[in-house]
Amino acid sequence: MPRSFPMVVAIRDPARMKFVGTSGLGLMFTVYILKSKKDGKYYIGSTNNLEKRLIKHNKGHSRYTKNRGPFEIVHKEDYNTLSEAKKREYYLKSLKSSMAVQKLIHAAIV
Repeated sequence: MPRSFPMVVAIRDPARMKFVGTSGLGLMFTVYILKSKKDGKYYIGSTNNLEKRLIKHNKGHSRYTKNRGPFEIVHKEDYNTLSEAKKREYYLKSLKSSMAVQKLIHAAIV
């Protein structure tokens, strides 16, 4: 029996040939912060399937988190487009300070 896949229509920017979002079909993009239970360090990333991505991190499928798991999600933000999510992800990574990340996490909890 053939597998059925959800229909997703991607919008591409022909000038740059890169994915910029979806056509409003309900697909959400998530920026997330993981905390290593092993060493307490943070990892920032983005995905359109957070549960699946967390499993991959915990199984060591990601180069940067391979030997640092297990991880727990300590913060997440949802966006309508990949472009918005990537901009936020890159901004958070540019902070380069665990104190700034901790402030963000605690501000979201309060």
